[in-house]
Amino acid sequence: MPGVLPASLTWLLVTELNHDVIRTAETPNDDRMRGWWETVRLGFHDTRGTDETFELWRRWTVADEGVLRAAYAPGREHGLPSDWPVGTLYAAPGSINAGKDPVRATLITDVTVRPTHRRRGILRTMMTAQLTEAREAGVPLAALTASDARIYGRFGFGMSTVQNILEVDTRGFELRHQPAGTVEFADPWQLGELYDDLNARFHQWMPGSVGRLSFHRPLDTGEVTDEGKPNPHRRAALHYDTDGTIDGMVLFNIDEGGKFSERTATIVDIIFTTWEAYLALWSFLGSMELVLSVSWRRGPVADPLPWAMADSRGYTVKGRKDFVWTRVLDPIAAFTERGYDRTGQAVIEVADPMGFAEGRFRIDATADGAEVTPTSEEPDATLDPEALGSLYLGGVQTRELAAAGRVRGSDDGIDRLAQVMDTERTPYNQASF
Repeated sequence: MPGVLPASLTWLLVTELNHDVIRTAETPNDDRMRGWWETVRLGFHDTRGTDETFELWRRWTVADEGVLRAAYAPGREHGLPSDWPVGTLYAAPGSINAGKDPVRATLITDVTVRPTHRRRGILRTMMTAQLTEAREAGVPLAALTASDARIYGRFGFGMSTVQNILEVDTRGFELRHQPAGTVEFADPWQLGELYDDLNARFHQWMPGSVGRLSFHRPLDTGEVTDEGKPNPHRRAALHYDTDGTIDGMVLFNIDEGGKFSERTATIVDIIFTTWEAYLALWSFLGSMELVLSVSWRRGPVADPLPWAMADSRGYTVKGRKDFVWTRVLDPIAAFTERGYDRTGQAVIEVADPMGFAEGRFRIDATADGAEVTPTSEEPDATLDPEALGSLYLGGVQTRELAAAGRVRGSDDGIDRLAQVMDTERTPYNQASF
């Protein structure tokens, strides 16, 4: 009948949502955690969880002081339990290397909204609450990884790091020079403390790096699978520099399919604190007998490997994907704590609908740091928080964003901003969250 809504839609419109939060540092055994976790698995089309997998997740989440935001709706007959939320958002305290000492950030993930409850402001309510809480706590940045690139710009997140999906043909693999040091096999299940140490050093050294959460170490080293059992497929090798110091680690699997003499290797992680160690580990991978190729889904965009190979045609980029999206919550703190490669001054004006980064700011930068102050001076460039987030780590050049219409200003103004913001090193992150 025209003008009459279906009963199912009428129920959605009149049902009130209850937004709540679980702070695992305060209530590590909250009964609502299981339903929250099952909802995330449902949202990402994963299988129903087990008691063992839930307990692993709960332990890691509590260790990271995770904050679980949720939107609850009344249950319906034969529907999912009422303690399974219709929307979820996870946040944990973390840090991002912005070219200097790591900067505090709230790391956001596990964002879901049940398809039956979309367009009801669930995501906006959860995201606004989390960003507001972080800003009030003095956290300069927020970051997330996006399953859909169209969603998070509206909340001020800008794409800031990218990864290559690559494959290296190891038949005839050879480097132009032999990297210094030596490589040895290691037992991955015994590398936990070394894994943490190398990751801390990598995080301090590599711009764009995100500090790793608790699940990385046991899953990457193969101590456990997400089913709670040791991973028998994991292999590891270490690089020792000329002084005997370990400065690199590769964790990988060898496939079990195909012919015995035509195996392929898949890299789980390469952790390194020098490019020399990185190339040495690749030299090791490329020299393994009975292995035809090595693949990796998280390679750096600015990769020295093809330039070091005697035959770079063996290096193939199968794809490229965005990874970290960054949101500036406090421009003064964020840009004061950022690293800079050159001396320069620029005035930016940020139009932020959410208000966090709104204002006009002068950045006086040197290689030693920057002074950032509110100002009434005419801006060199105007931009929104999404573009600001993309510029922050240096993953895109200022003139590229200006050419795309994302940064507005005179040619001289764009040049002044580029002098301040553009970086010599491309930001790179491997860590999921």
